[in-house]
Amino acid sequence: MNTAPGQILCQYHCIDTVRFSPRSVAVHSALTGQLGRHQKQTRFAFLQNGLFCWKELMSSSFLYNFPPDCIENFAHQLSKKKTFYRAVKNKILSKEDFTPAAILTPERLEGCKDINCICSMWGVSLYSNVEYLSKQMKKYKKLGKYIASCDLDNETGLFSDENIDYHSNWFPFSSFSPELHFNVLE
Repeated sequence: MNTAPGQILCQYHCIDTVRFSPRSVAVHSALTGQLGRHQKQTRFAFLQNGLFCWKELMSSSFLYNFPPDCIENFAHQLSKKKTFYRAVKNKILSKEDFTPAAILTPERLEGCKDINCICSMWGVSLYSNVEYLSKQMKKYKKLGKYIASCDLDNETGLFSDENIDYHSNWFPFSSFSPELHFNVLE
C-alpha cells in the first residue's frame, strides 16, 4: 500500500446493532470489550445512529503503533522544515535511540491518567534548542551522553505542539529511518 508523505490512512468498520436486537446491548458490550484490548494500538470505537463503529489507523503509516487519539487530537504537521535535537546514548545511532518511552519503559505508561500523558509517552522526544537539551542532559543523566540533530519536515512524521521547554513529541512515519538521518554532534 503506497501513501503520500503526510497522508494518514484509516479504515472504518461498522456493525448495525439494530439487526442484532434484542441482543444489541450484548453485542455492543462484547465488541467494546474486544476493542478495549486493542485500543492502545490502533483503534477507537463509537456508537452512532444504531451503528457500532470503530476506526483503525493503518499501522503502516507510522513507525510505531500508538493510540489514534494522539493523531486526532495531539499531533499535526509542521509549518516549515525545522532542526530538532535528541539525546542519544551512543555515537553510533540505532533504532533504540528513537524508541518511545512507552515501549522502553511500559511501566511508566501505566501511571498516565490522561491522553496528553499517554501521547507524550508514545512520541519520540525532540528539542528545538540544543542549549536547553544540553542542560537537561546534565540534570538527567539517563537521557544520554550525546546529542543528535536533524532537519525534519512533514515528510518525516507528525509533531505535538512545542512546549515552553522547547520540547516536542514526534510521531515518525514508517518510511523514515531516524537512525540513518540524524547526525551526532561533536
